[in-house]
Amino acid sequence: MYLKEHRQNLGSMISVELIGEEQEMLLSLINTFWEEVNLFENKFSRFKENSEVGILNANIGKKQKISALMLEVLSFAENLKIKTNGAFNISIADILENWGYDQDYSFVFQDMPVKAGDLYIDKEEQEVILTAKIDLGGLGKGYLLDLAKQIFGPILNVCVNAGGD
Repeated sequence: MYLKEHRQNLGSMISVELIGEEQEMLLSLINTFWEEVNLFENKFSRFKENSEVGILNANIGKKQKISALMLEVLSFAENLKIKTNGAFNISIADILENWGYDQDYSFVFQDMPVKAGDLYIDKEEQEVILTAKIDLGGLGKGYLLDLAKQIFGPILNVCVNAGGD
């Protein structure tokens, strides 16, 4: 059986294609995947004021408690920043918005001086201080693709496209 679904999430069209013998199992797995995508978007979207990222971005410069998953994601992002000598930096939401990469994708450039920021993570206290707004964009989609690999593990023929820009 062949099953294909696509939905608009995380600012992109995400599609899933599965081939397997048991229809009920395929439907169950694909529903689990979409539930995880929705949970992730509600927690990590910079466009949702009540998401954990939205709350962090509204409190720049303040020490803030974070969830265990946020700690894991931010720590991973900081390790990538170190490994890439700063080329990978999630503290770029202000830059993206300056370029017009906003919720409506207006792409209206605003000539404002902006720079990337830093994160100060206290792993023991599970707290963070941001010096600029964060955007988990590609990192978040990569996380979801890793999660898809776990969810769809029993299926041999799977294609998940979380493309975007």
